[in-house]
Amino acid sequence: MKEARQSLVRYMNFFDASNGLIDSSRYLMGRIAEGLGLRETAEQFYSAVAQAKIESGFTSHDLSQIRIKVMGQAQ
Repeated sequence: MKEARQSLVRYMNFFDASNGLIDSSRYLMGRIAEGLGLRETAEQFYSAVAQAKIESGFTSHDLSQIRIKVMGQAQ
């Protein structure tokens, strides 16, 4: 389990939250980082998710904003 966590942390370091990923992937990477306890990395991925042109309440941006709020309350 420890080796798997270390591998995921190294894998996360290869990604730039602001480039090269679609928004749903940024959200997913944020969730993974959050699950690994990488709070700052998660916030970077969540913050990089662009706001959708159509507001539906179910976009990657909406979900990312919810996670940012939840993480802020957990401090």
